[in-house]
Amino acid sequence: DLRRSLENPIDLSQTPIDHVMTKNPITAKPGILAAEALALMQKYTINGMFILDENQHIEGALNTQDLLQKGVL
Repeated sequence: DLRRSLENPIDLSQTPIDHVMTKNPITAKPGILAAEALALMQKYTINGMFILDENQHIEGALNTQDLLQKGVL
């Protein structure tokens, strides 16, 4: 979202975060396979996602750097 905001001429120092954030982000559950997470990232052209528990609380975050470090990519 920040990358997309930087492509548009807006003053980020004066812009509320809710004007640039993704309102309904792609998320995954903790049991998802790394390959499935990568497929979601590729499908939606994203480089990261939150991992939510059954109560929709953030349990963690996953990004392409994590997958690179673990040898998935």
